[in-house]
Formats: sequence, structure tokens, C-alpha cells
Amino acid sequence: MTSRMRSSRTARLGATVTAVALVGLLAACGSSGHTSSTAKADTAAASSAAVSPVGKWQVQVQTSLPSSGTAVLTFNKDGSLIQAGSDTLPGTGWWQPTSKPGVFTIEVVIPLTDHLTNKPEGTIRGFENVTLNGNVLSTSGHATMYDPLGKQLQSFTLSSSANGKLA
Repeated sequence: MTSRMRSSRTARLGATVTAVALVGLLAACGSSGHTSSTAKADTAAASSAAVSPVGKWQVQVQTSLPSSGTAVLTFNKDGSLIQAGSDTLPGTGWWQPTSKPGVFTIEVVIPLTDHLTNKPEGTIRGFENVTLNGNVLSTSGHATMYDPLGKQLQSFTLSSSANGKLA
């Protein structure tokens, strides 16, 4: 066997071992590297027995663009999230608890469309940490705006707060 053949065989063996290890790792994680929305929802629902943001919250939002406004965040028991409001763009997403009591993460996706043609113009993806302390809900995080092809256009920070759930 020539050194070239040994080198090729060693490379194939290394690739095979790596692939087998990766498949095992993915299987252990639930068949993909991402947490499924079902797992997120189950985790969020389990957390609702303890401190939970489930319900509607009217939040005052401030961004580094700068911009500000009022939004209604609806945290559903299944881990889904809806953002609505007259001062903010509508969006949907998910929420899940962290390992710390009263602390959650949320992701919101806001589609951007041309108001005249209704043609898609891109998306905004926001990621925030949420803290719930009694009746006070506060968030902080960042968001990124993308064009329709996924090119990053702009990033900004954001924060919001609410004093109690809506009735």
C-alpha cells in the first residue's frame, strides 16, 4: 500500500468516524441541532406552573434606532408569542423559560411589507431576555432587520417594560 493510498484511507476513516459521532450527537439531541417548537412549547408549559408570563402584557418599547411605542405581547401557554399594537409592527414568535426562575427568552419575527403593494420587503428578528418580578415584566435584547434575500441591513437594541397584565 502506498503512502498516498494510506493517506486517502485515513482521511475516509476519519470522515466516517466524524459522521458517526455527529449522527449520534444529533440523535441524542432529538434528531436535529435545533430545539423543536414542540419541545419549546412543552418546556414553556411546564414552567407555567411556577412564575409565568402567560397572558397579555401592554409594554412600553424603546429602541436604539431611536424609536418608541406601545405593544401588546401575548404569551400563550403552548410557548407561542404574539406581538400586536398600533405603535409597533405585528409579529409572532415563541417564549421559553431559562434555568433561572422568573427569567425567559423570547424570539419575535416581524414580516416587513410595502404598505402600498403588500410586497415583502424583509423581516425583523428580535431576541430578548424577559424578567418577571411580581407584576413587573421587563425585557432587553437586540433585533436585526433583513432584506427579502436574508442580507442583514441593520441591527439595534431594544427594551420594554410593563406594570401588570392586561385584564
